[in-house]
Amino acid sequence: MGTIPDGSTVLFIFGEIDCREGILVAVEKDRYGSVSEGMTATQTHYLNTLKALSAAKRLDCLVHPIVPVLDETRAIVQQYNALLEAAVKRLAHPSVRWVDGVFDGLLTAGSLPMLRDEFKLDGTHLHPDYVTSLLAPSLVALLGE
Repeated sequence: MGTIPDGSTVLFIFGEIDCREGILVAVEKDRYGSVSEGMTATQTHYLNTLKALSAAKRLDCLVHPIVPVLDETRAIVQQYNALLEAAVKRLAHPSVRWVDGVFDGLLTAGSLPMLRDEFKLDGTHLHPDYVTSLLAPSLVALLGE
């Protein structure tokens, strides 16, 4: 963080593994009573950190949804994103904002959404085309640039 200039706009993103393994292991070790409780606890810490960074460095913190690349963990990523998006919007902090328009655009419609073919790369990562087709328009809408 020390290398990011004060007053910058910064895109923050948790990785899929961050909302999966750590929380599930913590629940197994009885650190949290449920997956939902673990998600809420990590999100509270995350958002408090973003608020502190925003205040200390005058950052505009943009919260990118966690990407749902892996079939095996998509359901937990969807749950985590739903809670995180609601928490960011409930926070109503002018310098901590959710990036709309990315998450749903990555997935097919239906009761069992899948990662859209054009965003598949190697089974673990998103294809970089998502940047121009989903992320860039979402950032323009959010930032007005």
